[in-house]
Amino acid sequence: MEKRPTNLIEATTNAFDGMKRILFQPFDLARWFVIGFTAWLAQLLSGSSSMPSFSSDYSGSSASAEEVPELPASPQEVVESGLESLQPAIDWYEQNKMMVISLGVVGALIVMIIAGLLIWLSSRGKFMLLDNVVHNRAEIAIPWRSQAAAGWSLFWWNAAFSIVSLVAGLAFVAGVFYLTLWPHLSGAENWQFPIFQLISLVLVFLLFALIYSYIMNMLESFVIPIMYKRGIGVMAAWGVFLKLHRQYFWTFILYFLWLMVLGIALGLAVMLFGVVTCCLGFIVMAIPYVGAVLLLPISVWMRLLGPELLRQIGPEYDLWESYQQPTDDQPPAS
Repeated sequence: MEKRPTNLIEATTNAFDGMKRILFQPFDLARWFVIGFTAWLAQLLSGSSSMPSFSSDYSGSSASAEEVPELPASPQEVVESGLESLQPAIDWYEQNKMMVISLGVVGALIVMIIAGLLIWLSSRGKFMLLDNVVHNRAEIAIPWRSQAAAGWSLFWWNAAFSIVSLVAGLAFVAGVFYLTLWPHLSGAENWQFPIFQLISLVLVFLLFALIYSYIMNMLESFVIPIMYKRGIGVMAAWGVFLKLHRQYFWTFILYFLWLMVLGIALGLAVMLFGVVTCCLGFIVMAIPYVGAVLLLPISVWMRLLGPELLRQIGPEYDLWESYQQPTDDQPPAS
């Protein structure tokens, strides 16, 4: 397939124009609440609340030098002081080990069930929102039924990827504990806090977090639209996308960086809105579903951005054009 030129600014502008057509031409509050419900479902796991936290411990009085507690002089002293303060909790755990383990297992099962339900609802909601913005309509029952198979396929992938990510995260935490604290806990002599090793581990963590974010953004922006366009499962859609990714590598890298820029700008705008409204905006945005409706222009705009870039690549990726059978240089739908 011949490589076509792409333009991120044009895609962003077209997505913004599409958002205006869907939500403001004309403005219909009932329509906002319907589409907002699908956006809320789609974002169940994204933590879209913009509610900041404020400390209430500040008393407004200045303390004298004698009242200021002495701070540890080195990271090693910080760790030793922290471990010493945790010793009563460690002793209590040793005395109630079986109860703690039993409660931990039950709690983990409950968390897994709730997480599975949220992943399933979010997976279904992503296709409901996409279907509504593509068809410029406000429906719940129609996309819930028509996109059921795609939602289930995405659910299984998200569940598996979440488990892999969780295991990798726990392994990383265990590795950090083993390399930094275990020698001290095991009674090693002349123990020194490995500050440079810890910095290296933090950098590795940031790298993996960046890779995780990239994968999830590619899934949201391109893989899900390809699934919707071709009526295929998530693995087949990943195959189609990875072929595109090889051909348009720098386009997708720039898209990811552009998303970061837009995310920072929109985040600042939301913060400004909250401050201007004397924090009332923060309170409203923190309310489930209501916050999704209030932030619906952002959700619809971002939902349209990936498909608008895809349609520049070719009509076979255009969600607003009838799908044509793939040619020999494209993988068949499965």
